[in-house]
Amino acid sequence: MLWIAIFNLGMIALGAAVGTGMISTARTESSLGWLYAIVGVTPPPREKTRLFALVWIVSLIAIVDGLLFMLVLLTHAVM
Repeated sequence: MLWIAIFNLGMIALGAAVGTGMISTARTESSLGWLYAIVGVTPPPREKTRLFALVWIVSLIAIVDGLLFMLVLLTHAVM
């Protein structure tokens, strides 16, 4: 349970750092460049990099928390 809270706090801190500009656009663009190359999609324009980084962070939080919730819900129903 502690690891879930640490993950969520870390991702929220990362999102806040990206959103406020504490992490440079060049570093964010470089990180997203690797992600887009792996997924195989076209990277966004430079002025939209922060927004797309925030979308990826929120999506990751939703997916991880949703999967953990379903795991707990399903294992509780079976037990």
